[in-house]
Amino acid sequence: MTIGPDWQLLADLRARDTSRGDGSGTTLLTVPIRIVSEPNARGCWQRKAARVKAQRHAVAWAWTAAQWPRGTQPRAVRIVRLASRTLDDDNLSGGCKAIRDSIALLCGFNDRDPTVTWTYAQEHATVPACRIEVTW
Repeated sequence: MTIGPDWQLLADLRARDTSRGDGSGTTLLTVPIRIVSEPNARGCWQRKAARVKAQRHAVAWAWTAAQWPRGTQPRAVRIVRLASRTLDDDNLSGGCKAIRDSIALLCGFNDRDPTVTWTYAQEHATVPACRIEVTW
C-alpha cells in the first residue's frame, strides 16, 4: 500500500491547534491515509498486515511532524474518516483500529482505558484521509 511520497510534509502543515490558551481544547491533525472496512476486506493476510503497518507508520510520522506530545494521556480522541462513501458503524470502528492502537502507543496508555473516550465519525470528501481530533 502506497501512501504517497509527500505525506510526511503534508502532515505537519495540516495540524491545527484550536485550544483556548488554558491548555484545554481540541487539536486537529489530518493524515492522508485511506481507512477501509477491515471486516469486509478481501485478500490475504499479508495485504492486511501491510495496510495496518502503513496506517500505523503514517499516524506516527504525522504525530511526530506536528510535534504533538508523547506520553501524555488525552481525555478524548475522535477519529474522522474522510471518504467519498460511508461505512456502517461496526466497519468504521474496525477500520480505525490500527489508528487507535497507534495513538495509544504514542501516548503511552492502553487503548481500553476507560478514562479516554474514543469516538468515530465520517465526513464526505473527494480525497480519502483521516482526521484525528484530540482533547487533552
